[in-house]
Amino acid sequence: MPERFGLFTIIVLGEAIIAVVDGIAERNWYPLSVTTAVLGFSIAFALWWIYFENVGSATLRAAGRQQLWWIYQIWLFGHLPLVIGIAGTGVAVEHAILSDSVLALPDGDRWLLCGSVALCLMSLSILHQTGVIFRCKVRARYRLMASGILFALALVGQGLLPVAVIGGVAIVTATQVAQDIYQGHPVATLSDPEEVSN
Repeated sequence: MPERFGLFTIIVLGEAIIAVVDGIAERNWYPLSVTTAVLGFSIAFALWWIYFENVGSATLRAAGRQQLWWIYQIWLFGHLPLVIGIAGTGVAVEHAILSDSVLALPDGDRWLLCGSVALCLMSLSILHQTGVIFRCKVRARYRLMASGILFALALVGQGLLPVAVIGGVAIVTATQVAQDIYQGHPVATLSDPEEVSN
């Protein structure tokens, strides 16, 4: 089951990448629009890293053996806000690339970008807290703090250029990746003989 949801997530991430490419294809190659596109790619990469660095099928298998069926429910329904957020991020990045690079990013696009990435991070935080991915309260707190920062950016970012807004989101997501690298691979909480033997 985790492999199928992983494939579904990677397909949605691919659609976000396609949105960035579409935005580049329809735009002249000005330095600010190219920078916006590169930052959009970095956001997609960061979401990929945050999700796949923390996915472990052993935890889900162990939950099945221990009759913890609620974990399956959270696993299934926890992906809905995640993929909605990834899809929204792709659309928002495309809009940021296509918008006038020397004018402020429109309010709707700013809220869509910040809100979509925040939704992804909140969903991942819930998955961390419940142990569906890995139980890691530190990472869950970092994800929630980052989503709060993104909401603050959406709230106070009126008047910012597209490259500034997308740059702020890219910094927040890159910080999450750096935190994961610093902390190392998390340990599964549900005992699984296969996990221990690997």
